Amino acid sequence: MSVPKSYKGILELFKKQPVEICKYFRYLPPLIKNDLPYDIALAYLFSQIERAHRRTLYCGITKRYSANSELTDEIIRKEYVTRDGFKQLFKNVYGQEFPDGLNKMIEHAEDMRDTGMHGKPAGDADLRQAIHDVFEYAKEFNRMISRLEGFEPFGDLRGFKGRGENMDKETTRWILKGLSFSIK
Repeated sequence: MSVPKSYKGILELFKKQPVEICKYFRYLPPLIKNDLPYDIALAYLFSQIERAHRRTLYCGITKRYSANSELTDEIIRKEYVTRDGFKQLFKNVYGQEFPDGLNKMIEHAEDMRDTGMHGKPAGDADLRQAIHDVFEYAKEFNRMISRLEGFEPFGDLRGFKGRGENMDKETTRWILKGLSFSIK
């Protein structure tokens, strides 16, 4: 899909995304339609990316290790997760490196997000490119995790785990500690 040349193009791009992506990023159209700067829309998209990353860790841990869901959620919510930190936790949880192709896919968008968040100006064309890149990243990330674990972090997680029994909280604490989460 080509990069949009206007706000109308962004709205058209949004409509062409898979249903789960549209639902997940459902507040983007109002941000665009209300003529807010693109960097605000990009900040929203990145908050949703971070949420999907945390969901990926949570679902992977509770599904793969049968960890206690309540404690896992609590620990992941409290964890300070940087971009590089996410990639390391991903490796710890899933036993494989975070794909370099996904890193490259989101780099420009990350640069534009950082530019806006640090009060520096960015051109509208660069920001529209970044929004486009976020959609491409979300779709590819969903494909990867779906192949790996059978769920889509940028989507509905109902039924991702099945009915298996969870470990108790003390065992879960050790599991999370072993995966390098900050446990007190």
